[in-house]
Amino acid sequence: MKKVILLSIFFCCSLLSIGTTRIVDNANSAPTIYSTIQAAVDASAANDTIYIQASLFQYQAVTLDIPLVLIGEGALPNQQQQRTCKVSVVTLAYNSDFSSSASGSRIYGLHIVSLNLNMGSSSVYCTCTPPGQSIIPYAISNLILERNFLENVTLGNGATFNLLFHQNVIGSLTGGSSYYNAVFNSNFTNNIIMSYFSVGNVDYGTGNNFSHNTCYLTNFRFPGANVIDNLFDRHGASYASDNFVTQNSYAYFQRNVFAYPLATNTNNATFGENLFTEQGQVIQGKPSGAEIITTTYWAPGPFWNLHLNATAIGVAYASDGTEVGIYGGTDPWVDEVSTDDRFRYFAAPRQWPVLKEVNILNPNTTSNGTLNIQIKAKSQN
Repeated sequence: MKKVILLSIFFCCSLLSIGTTRIVDNANSAPTIYSTIQAAVDASAANDTIYIQASLFQYQAVTLDIPLVLIGEGALPNQQQQRTCKVSVVTLAYNSDFSSSASGSRIYGLHIVSLNLNMGSSSVYCTCTPPGQSIIPYAISNLILERNFLENVTLGNGATFNLLFHQNVIGSLTGGSSYYNAVFNSNFTNNIIMSYFSVGNVDYGTGNNFSHNTCYLTNFRFPGANVIDNLFDRHGASYASDNFVTQNSYAYFQRNVFAYPLATNTNNATFGENLFTEQGQVIQGKPSGAEIITTTYWAPGPFWNLHLNATAIGVAYASDGTEVGIYGGTDPWVDEVSTDDRFRYFAAPRQWPVLKEVNILNPNTTSNGTLNIQIKAKSQN
């Protein structure tokens, strides 16, 4: 049962300027709340947290050039069908003199139309590439993104390290424009991925993992990746003639289920034990071609039941004995309870309370005096 949480917090004014949490709400004004994400970012120090309220209105573009934690209430929060934490563009970048960057940032519970990881400095020789190759070694790295709806993701030019994308819906993901774009030691797990996934513009990259994702792709490229325990399904009836293109993926495929055939040319891709089928009903509630693009939300993920059929060949087939796709692995996708089942994939993470009200009870305190702040929040379970 949902509860209203009432907290009274006392602290010194002298500490207020170095507080680590800021609140953004573009619909409701209050002395302690920022109206834009950028204003909260500009007021923050490295590793601060910014909590973004769900809103009827899309948030404006924002650029991060220091590591920050962004927390939203979810792309389609339960029982708030008209409210969303939607941001037009999030750019993770370096500052003007390259003395700091957004590397190390964490992003949770946002609907981002375009997520851009910018390039860094000029090309230099880097030991992470084959001898004689030059690369920009300063791309944004060490990122965690969980439970977001990311319509478009563009990775920065150069060597990118230590990315974790977990339980997101991703429309498309591409590498940067530079020929020397590459990704290392990164993990993509338990995501729903649509359209295309193409990482890196060169054939090097090591230590990458792509596992327990449910994918509706026509092509895939992830150099240096172990591609294990995934479900690759058709887009729908209108895409019945598509072939899955793995040519020049420079990846190793093991214990995946392919619900539609591979393209004939599989050069520069390695295959272990995989299952190939055109049996159709691999997933419950198989979508039709008309559901590919919706009038309200672009990604089809929230409108589909992505559980495997009980008799589907992907059940217990994964290398760890679980299902292939998002419901397998050590941290499977958990459906949230909702009055509208279409929104099952986008509920706000249950461990985060939804902040409802912040009040300063004594705003006219003296210098170095004590503030009495009252916070009201609602639990998610």
